[in-house]
Amino acid sequence: MESGQSSSALPPGTRLDRYTIQSILGAGGFGITYLAEHELLKKCYAIKEHFPSQFATRDLTTGHLVPSDLSIYKWALDKFLQEARILTRCSHPNIVRVTDIIEANKTGYMVLEYEGGQNLETWLKSLGRRPTQREIDNLLTPLLAALGFIHSQGLLHRDIAPDNILLRDTDRSPCLIDFGAARDQTAERSRASSAVVKTGYSPPEQYAVGAAQGPWTDIYALAATLHFALSGKAPPDEV
Repeated sequence: MESGQSSSALPPGTRLDRYTIQSILGAGGFGITYLAEHELLKKCYAIKEHFPSQFATRDLTTGHLVPSDLSIYKWALDKFLQEARILTRCSHPNIVRVTDIIEANKTGYMVLEYEGGQNLETWLKSLGRRPTQREIDNLLTPLLAALGFIHSQGLLHRDIAPDNILLRDTDRSPCLIDFGAARDQTAERSRASSAVVKTGYSPPEQYAVGAAQGPWTDIYALAATLHFALSGKAPPDEV
């Protein structure tokens, strides 16, 4: 979590439509994710706030985001909401489900099913050994199916890495979380590609502004993640 942005987070108790923020789950250069409870359902959800800190600050009195570069901010918000709308139609057991979209505080929010579990990196460290072939198969087969599904919807993940694959507490099934397509496009437009690449996991085309990206981009990142699972370290950076 980045302390600078988390200090600008909405405080616990803040209402967003019918949701009440409970705590902060994580923060990065393009957004803050909160744990929130639905007022009527009494059920917890994860809410992802569009907050590109390079182009906006928060007015702590009103809670509104104040863009420092209005044109890029509005373009990025449109991409965020567009990605959210596509994800609401992506119903797959190995993809985090987007259940709602909120527009408030001069920005957008993506409401996701809250999935309890460990990310892949944490789980692998807790094993204290290399995963078995069966454990790898139980990860790889559903993740490839999930990628095939999102690619058929015209969507890319663009941020596959061990910390963005969740293993559910219930059955250890993998779930892709934290899609990076919208923030990747924003970084390209603002020429801040270093903000979204992950050393060892991002393919060469993600380092080059304007380079063609496609399903192969996600496959590379998944292969790099598999390398980490088997060897305990990310592959050498290609750039």
